[in-house]
Amino acid sequence: MPKRSIAIYPDERLWMISRSVNPKDIPDLQSLMDDMWETLEAADGVGLSAIQVGEAKQIILLRIDGRRETYINPILAPEGCKMLKREGCLSLPGIFDKIYRFPRLRFQALNEKGEEIQGEAEGLRAHALQHEMEHLDGRMFSDKLPKNRRREIKATFSKIQKAAKLLKCTVSEFCYGW
Repeated sequence: MPKRSIAIYPDERLWMISRSVNPKDIPDLQSLMDDMWETLEAADGVGLSAIQVGEAKQIILLRIDGRRETYINPILAPEGCKMLKREGCLSLPGIFDKIYRFPRLRFQALNEKGEEIQGEAEGLRAHALQHEMEHLDGRMFSDKLPKNRRREIKATFSKIQKAAKLLKCTVSEFCYGW
């Protein structure tokens, strides 16, 4: 069972803006990142930002093709024309919708050792980085959806909150079983 629960919509922390991490503090954040990896893997997700586990720090983890990637204080420079792609979110379990994302981007960040990394990303990696970066900026992919779809999502999660309350568990426990 993961040590951290995932903040589930409409948890107000999901709209908090994350603070950049002082590179000197990265060694002290290893246990947070370990907890985040455990949580991401237990949820079988692609990406997780620190704010999704209640920490307003600019940390993104991606798990793509069996590889673990850590991005601290990321800067993204999107490239190309936006494309419509289907996407979901660990903080909105069971909700999927199409969102416009750039197909490629350049990135600069620090890794889990505090070393500078930079490169190009495309496909799922570019898509996931943009999604997680929105979390760091206090936004969710659902914020981009039409108003009627946002109302549907709000109604769905209102029912989930009521069910969790009846079962005397958290919404995260209700959605993920832990």
